[in-house]
Amino acid sequence: MNHWRGSDGGPAVGDFLLEHLEELAFLHVQRRALLFSPDTPLTGLKRHDDRIRAHQDGLRCGASAAAELARSRFGSFDPWDVFAAVWTWCLNSEPTAEDWLEAAEAADEEQMPAWGEAWRLLDPQRLKQLLPADVTVDFPPPVQAPLLFARCWHGLQDPAELAAWVESPEIAVRRSLARALGWGIVDTDAAARWIEPLVADECPEVARAALWSAVLLGSDEAVEFCRDEMLAGRVDPFRLRVLGLRGRGRDVKPLVDLLTDPEHGAEAAHALGWLGFPVAVPALIDALDEDDSEAEDSAPAQALTRIVGELPETESPEDPDAEPVHWPDHLREWWDRRSDGTETQRWLRGRQRGEAVAEPTMEALWLDALDRDTPESKWLKFEVPAGFFDPEMEPEVLPGV
Repeated sequence: MNHWRGSDGGPAVGDFLLEHLEELAFLHVQRRALLFSPDTPLTGLKRHDDRIRAHQDGLRCGASAAAELARSRFGSFDPWDVFAAVWTWCLNSEPTAEDWLEAAEAADEEQMPAWGEAWRLLDPQRLKQLLPADVTVDFPPPVQAPLLFARCWHGLQDPAELAAWVESPEIAVRRSLARALGWGIVDTDAAARWIEPLVADECPEVARAALWSAVLLGSDEAVEFCRDEMLAGRVDPFRLRVLGLRGRGRDVKPLVDLLTDPEHGAEAAHALGWLGFPVAVPALIDALDEDDSEAEDSAPAQALTRIVGELPETESPEDPDAEPVHWPDHLREWWDRRSDGTETQRWLRGRQRGEAVAEPTMEALWLDALDRDTPESKWLKFEVPAGFFDPEMEPEVLPGV
């Protein structure tokens, strides 16, 4: 590997390439979070994408060495490092289907979603060139799942082959199909036929992905199912999440009733925050624990912030001997002054949802994409925040979801 070493004894070329690779991984973690940022507008995301392209260009300058370095990092522990390695290998070399199949079969099965993310972010023509459609059938299931994920994202998967995947014995394959059916890869009637058994899948992860696909396809029945289950006392965190994003004003009261539930109160609070109806604000304030030092980071506080924007801090009393005002009491007084009790529109961080602003945030754009089915917004509509399909939304950002 003498082409990696500096001729003057200085830093090796490989060191610079490794820095580019590591930055690619880090920037993509950030990018996934920025897609739903309450602070970053689309112009900010585009600037971030420019930084990603700059590191891609740096790797392209040493293409053969970059591909060799990337190939050596397929076994990395961090999934985003794996993603960056696979993506770089595909962009800077000409691996045959046999080459990458051999590499994928040797990879940790838990890291295969990172492979799917790398293939998803390839140009569709590059994906077709590297992984022709006619070489899929004999691939082992751990490889089929991420490839199905990527091909469906680009609309490259033959719809006639999809029916066979519904009954795949592999959870990862069924999960990829369940997720992809919401991307409009087949007509709505066919998608509905395949989604139905997947929603009833014995694996919760598959069922959640299928349910969200039904929601993305505009199924009122899917939302009604979530509502009926909640009202029947069969409360599920993910279905509450769906109601928060796609529910209506009539869902506020039953969600408020769940705020005191020790098991589901936090997810009910988050759902109310996503719904955005100011009528829920007093109940969310009541849900704050006055004696909890972490109250400002709690689910009710996060939901309040999502509805009304930045929350006021408690002011220190002028009299040092006076009892401090508890934060929930301070919030009640503040809300009584601000609200006239007649707000009926949905809010997002202190503004009416959909209100025209010069530069809407990525969070607002994502919610708008869910509300409006336009070709321009599909790329964002189909994305989901970190931990979206988990019972509780874990903050860890993972590839291939």
